[in-house]
Amino acid sequence: MNTFSLRYITPCFFVVFYSSISQAQELILIGGALKTCSSFSPDYCLESTTFPNDARSTTLFEINQQSLNRLAQRWPQDNRSPELLSVLKALEIADSAKRYRYTDLVRLLDTETLNLKETLSSKEWAVLLDTLEVSPLAANGQRQQEIVRAKQTDIAGSKAILDYVSNTIRATPTKHYLAITASSRDPYEASDFYANLFDEYGLSGQWLALTPALARAVSSGKCDSLPELRKQMTQSETRERVYPERTRQEQLLCSKGISALIAKIKSVDTVIFNGGDQSLTKQVMYDPSGQAYPWLEALQSRPVIIGTSAGTAIQSGGVNHFGQVPMITNGTSQSALEFGAFEQAPPDSDCAEFNKCKDDKANRLTFDSVGGLGTFPYGILDTHFSERSRTFRLATLLNKTGQKLGFGVDETTALITKKLNDAVSFDVLGEHGVVLLEQLTPNRFRYHYLQPHDKAILNKQGELNVTLAKAVNDAKAHSEFNADINAIFSKNGFKNVVQNSCRSMESKLVYPLSLKEKKQLSILKKTDSKCISAPNGFYSIKNMIFDLDKQITREFQGEYFE
Repeated sequence: MNTFSLRYITPCFFVVFYSSISQAQELILIGGALKTCSSFSPDYCLESTTFPNDARSTTLFEINQQSLNRLAQRWPQDNRSPELLSVLKALEIADSAKRYRYTDLVRLLDTETLNLKETLSSKEWAVLLDTLEVSPLAANGQRQQEIVRAKQTDIAGSKAILDYVSNTIRATPTKHYLAITASSRDPYEASDFYANLFDEYGLSGQWLALTPALARAVSSGKCDSLPELRKQMTQSETRERVYPERTRQEQLLCSKGISALIAKIKSVDTVIFNGGDQSLTKQVMYDPSGQAYPWLEALQSRPVIIGTSAGTAIQSGGVNHFGQVPMITNGTSQSALEFGAFEQAPPDSDCAEFNKCKDDKANRLTFDSVGGLGTFPYGILDTHFSERSRTFRLATLLNKTGQKLGFGVDETTALITKKLNDAVSFDVLGEHGVVLLEQLTPNRFRYHYLQPHDKAILNKQGELNVTLAKAVNDAKAHSEFNADINAIFSKNGFKNVVQNSCRSMESKLVYPLSLKEKKQLSILKKTDSKCISAPNGFYSIKNMIFDLDKQITREFQGEYFE
């Protein structure tokens, strides 16, 4: 086993890489796309899975005089604004007796002559969706709820993660968890899923109504202002009409005060954070001035913390030897290479989806320099990693901030982090892998790709030990290894290029990158580099090197150099 040290940065031989840990803690950090069987997602279920007829299976909207009146009353601008009149005109043809799915509603608003998806602001779009949404009733007269059948999940990687998480929760003293859905613009919409996620495993879970509105209200003694705060902070309208029992929970939690909220958090050993927008999640941890809310320490100290997508990214933070650990908030790899990283708020979450961003801001790499919850002080976390080809954006942010370690978690994959007294271990579970990046110089990085059964350990002196599992003799190279440099910013683009380097007999592969400023990517296999075949046909990788430099050679593609 080789040991790779990050101590080159300092003249001192012994460096405390991260602060002392007062207790053991386990983080289960999922890269997103935890494809789980539910009434909302039956495609992820075993064929034999059934749901009650009145289980919630989609979001529905109604277009009638009553809902249009709500829309006009709550429109952000003057109710005679051209945008509102255009919306009302487009919806004239709707059937008032019909309930529309989201795609059907968009179709009404997106015609050859009218493209409201692009012209409406994010606030206007949010008001439109919220005021037209309807809450169908179940047979018992209550709101229809999403039913989760996690044990019936037919996606092997997801099922492995769900099984592991359930066993971890069951091993805690309380055997109970709280779910926080603050990453969503509408935090009530995902409450059923997370509260019921482990019902089939016999575990007790509860949605914690710690929303951005609740955090502001309870900390300022303004519980009566919750509806207005929802509108102000997350652009959420009329949620009490669609999710009456959830907003009542929120109101009750607020009325009990801060001490009760802290006690509630401390009553469980496990907290789950959902996916969405990590900048929204941070609003339940820090006030507008950046001061920590009184319940932050209770969240940070839970023995088991689980996150997916934004719920993983929010764990970044704290301080290590290289300074404050930032939290990534937006951006693509291509934009990162062309424009760099920006310490500023990310664009609106629907900015890119509806082409409403200005000056290409939709793709800009943005970050929060002080990080999020701070349970992961070892480096910068990123998610949806290989699928969205985010290696360059993580490398760019490491360069910008001076951090030395980056962790990129693939979709349907979990990075399992266990804090011990003198070290922290990293294991991988699920369908794909986790990238570990070490910044060696501003343009040179060491690359590891860990898959299930591989392991890494980081000690307090900053020494990272990577151990790959034994090779699988009958593993076959995956067809996606055909590396097209023109697709390096596309799905699995960077992953495929590096995997192809494993398959090659050459020690160095140089590619030009199609950017405004000509740059080239060099991938180097050193004498201690290792590529080990895994059962899924991909290579686990240890100690590969890649360089990013200005292009100084002729334009070639796929040529090899010693």
